[in-house]
Amino acid sequence: MPVVKVDLERGSTPKKLMMSILLAFGDLHAGYGNELALKSRVFACFERFGTELLIVDEFQHLNYRSGVKNDVTDTLKGMLDVGIVPMAFLGTEEAMPMFVRNLQLNGRMLPPCDFHPLSARRPEDQRLFATFVAKLEQIVVERDVLPKLSTLAADDLLPGVFEVSGGVIGRVCRLFEAALVHALRRGADKLERIDIYWATEHWAMEQAFIDRNPFARKPHG
Repeated sequence: MPVVKVDLERGSTPKKLMMSILLAFGDLHAGYGNELALKSRVFACFERFGTELLIVDEFQHLNYRSGVKNDVTDTLKGMLDVGIVPMAFLGTEEAMPMFVRNLQLNGRMLPPCDFHPLSARRPEDQRLFATFVAKLEQIVVERDVLPKLSTLAADDLLPGVFEVSGGVIGRVCRLFEAALVHALRRGADKLERIDIYWATEHWAMEQAFIDRNPFARKPHG
């Protein structure tokens, strides 16, 4: 396993972090043992499986620590000092206060790589967005989720998808996921406007990502 990815939960502790890593390796007994024992097993897994990168996602949840004893950042700092595996930390902008709080961890890291939302005003971002959506459409067919390719670009739906997502690629994926649920429920053979319309109403607007539905004018299907 050259790459291992774990997601932090709100209120994570060092022990929960070790358990998450062990579960990623398929350890059926990840919950047994104290923190030190679990950490030893984690290090052994890194070496045994030849892990080259540990990705820690949802890093912003570390802002909700319950005390110094439970500070996962200190545990990660120690793991970096050991140098057994490189790490990449992923999170939203809400993670920044954590780095300000723990300068010792920050000082052990390379400069951050920020992924800003794509801009509808930049032609290169428009092309990148269209390419990404086209690949999503293709994956839906390749994985036998739906039998036919959707035609969102040809149907002039990309501007609306861009608006709903705010240019955030992850939101495009979640929008597609919700739209696919609707398409499957109605027995469709491809994603259509009505599916994106439904996903916007019942996911994007419910999550307050947008306060209007750009597909509300002419839903059909």
